[in-house]
Order: sequence, then structure tokens, then C-alpha cells
Amino acid sequence: MKWTVIIIGLTIGLNLAITQRTEAQSNRTFVSGEGADSGGCTRAVPCRSFAYALTQTAAAGEITVLDSAGYGPVTITGSLTITNPGGVEAGVTAVSGVTAITINTSEGANITLRGLTLDGGGVGGNGISLMSTLPPAGAPINLSILGCVIKDFAGDGINITPASSQPNSGVLVNAQIADSFVLNNATDGVALTYIGYLTVDGSIERTTVSGNGSGIDVTGVNVRAILFNDEIDNNVNDALVINNGTVIMKNSVAYWSGTNDITVSGGPDTSFLMLYNNNTIGSVMNSGSAYTDGTNNILDLSGNASSKLNTQ
Repeated sequence: MKWTVIIIGLTIGLNLAITQRTEAQSNRTFVSGEGADSGGCTRAVPCRSFAYALTQTAAAGEITVLDSAGYGPVTITGSLTITNPGGVEAGVTAVSGVTAITINTSEGANITLRGLTLDGGGVGGNGISLMSTLPPAGAPINLSILGCVIKDFAGDGINITPASSQPNSGVLVNAQIADSFVLNNATDGVALTYIGYLTVDGSIERTTVSGNGSGIDVTGVNVRAILFNDEIDNNVNDALVINNGTVIMKNSVAYWSGTNDITVSGGPDTSFLMLYNNNTIGSVMNSGSAYTDGTNNILDLSGNASSKLNTQ
């Protein structure tokens, strides 16, 4: 009888602890420069950092910024929205070698980052890094980066390099970057690459990518990107690098970069550039397959005999 009472008591205590922990997590939490990293991060009593607020936020929940402050680096491991409703600066300043926002989930997730200002101060690692290792099948990671400023990192502004050790079916990473500024990062402004067998789709819309080592790097046979209404200029090396990937470019500018404005490499059967709707490009070095609809302004076309742009 005594052991029965003890077991029942332990069971009740465990269930109570689980219930309390579940109840402590909210669908929406809040951070403020005046907050403290304790409690449940409510609107009335907000928390101070993204990292602590994440511990109080339910799966697929939202962290909302209340006022201008720096909220510290964070690692995201599942579906989450971090949003700045506007009118304030939601900052993350990364110290030497540290990535401002790391995304590392082993399964599908929906992640939105809206209105954030990420600053590497010339020494931070990457601005946003998606480094997830994904299974051969399952739901994709959908990543949206909207209205953000990502600048002055020693590595990449945005690095999307998921990994898998086994063949995958379908698209396992969808990345959307819109209405953002990616500036003065030492390596790439935006790197869309893959390790293993993943398919990565990216769209970059109404975004300025300027002053980086290279502007946008699309590398991998299964990596595809659409660039629409973008400005990619004044990068140290290339504005756009395509290495065994596919890019559709529409109504964008790739100009005033130190090496070539666009470099297409990897071979005509694996690297593809398709230019539609009035792009303005300084130079193209092409050893892949490049096509134009005839409406584009291209000042210089270089490379070997196969480097001519075909008209579609």
C-alpha cells in the first residue's frame, strides 16, 4: 500500500511538472530593452533577449519586439517567427566568430525573421546561417527573411547550407529573402549552397546586395534561385556566381563589381542563367548555359566560344 501511494504521488508530481512547463510556454512572447530574462515574457513583463524568450515560446510561436534594443544571438531549432512590427530597431550584434541567428533543425520547420538589424561589426561570423542536417524525406524548411538589414560580418550575410548524407526527394529548403539590405559582408552577401543531395530553392526580391566579397553565390546542381527587382552592385569580386546551379533573373541590376558582374561556371549541362525582363548587367563570364529574352542591357560578354548568350 505504501509503495502504491509513493508511485501515485510521483506520477502526479511528474504530470504536474509537465503541465506547468507546457503552460509556461506561450504562443506569443515579448522582448524589450527594459525587460529581464525571467518569467514568461508576457506583454506586461517582457524579457530581454531572443534566446531566453525562445525558451518561453511554444512550438511555431512568435517573439515580438516592443522597442529599440539589441537582443543578442539566438539558435532556432524549430518553427518560429521573430518579428519587429515597425518603428523600432530590433538589433542583434555578434561578437568575434559568433553567428547572429543560427537555424539548426533536423526536421521541417516554418521560420520567419521580420524587421531585424543584424550587425557583425566586422568580426561576427555570419549574419544568418541555416546549417540543418535533414532526413531523406519529410517536410521542408521554409525560411522567410523579410525587411531585414544584415551587415558587416566577417563571413556571409546569409548562409543557407543545409546538409544530408542520403538522397532526398522533393525540395527540402525554400528560402525567401525580400525587401532587405545585405551589406559589406566579407565573404558572400547571400550564399545558397548544399552539401549532399538536397534541393534548395531560393527567391530574392526587392533586395540590395552591395559591398560584399561576392554578392550572391548559387552553388549546387540542385540549387535554384529567382532574382526579381534586385540591386547587386559594388561587390569586391563577382555580383553573381553560378556554379552548377540555376538562376532566373528578372528586372534586376548586377553592376560595378570588381571581377565579373556575373560568372557562370561548371559546364553547359549543369549551370544555367536565364535573363528576362530588362536586366542591366555590366559583364558576363560564361562557361555554362546562358539565355536572354532579348530585352536585357549587357555591356560585355566574355569567355570562350561557348559563352555566347542564346536567345529564348
